[in-house]
Amino acid sequence: MGAGPAWYSCFLPDIVRTFLQGWPETRVRVEAGVISTLIPALAAGEYDIVCASLDFPDIAGIAKEAMVNLRHVVIGSQTHPMAGRGRVEATDIAGSPWVVLANDHVGTGRIWSYFAAQGCAPPPIAIETVSPTFMYEMVARGPYIAHIPEVMLAQAARHGATTLSVPGTFWETPAGIVYRQSGNRLPAQTRFIEAIRDAMHRRPGSAQ
Repeated sequence: MGAGPAWYSCFLPDIVRTFLQGWPETRVRVEAGVISTLIPALAAGEYDIVCASLDFPDIAGIAKEAMVNLRHVVIGSQTHPMAGRGRVEATDIAGSPWVVLANDHVGTGRIWSYFAAQGCAPPPIAIETVSPTFMYEMVARGPYIAHIPEVMLAQAARHGATTLSVPGTFWETPAGIVYRQSGNRLPAQTRFIEAIRDAMHRRPGSAQ
């Protein structure tokens, strides 16, 4: 299966552990990615299931199930000039260099959209990485900033990053599971989809 950052770092570890306790003969393979890489790979048959943001157009033969709403926040170092401010205007951080996930065209597009809506020019993208850990470390060292799902804040904080209180909603999107609509699904795949549904529907803030 393929998974976006909030899924492989926050949601899936407990789901996979619980699933394997009931089905220990099953082997689960999880590969990290972003919408721009995960969805084409799913459509091409490289994945059985994808867990990610659902912020992409409908595709024939591909099913989407919303399970949770992900609210993205902007993070900077604890020593960033705007850290601890009650309100940070877009103009205050418009010149700050950004760290983004590599190939995350949707997430990077949301940066452009946010600043355009605030009447600012697009900020500079300084670093692309496939690793959220590297992103956190660069942000913590400053002067870089980034955006992440709010559910990942505890991890970012352990690396020395903190939220910057920008006005409005930076990005909020439904997230869930994506799979090919096929009658040939293996029993293990069906069981795992059911395990994801059960776990996510019991979470606070689920998109039921």
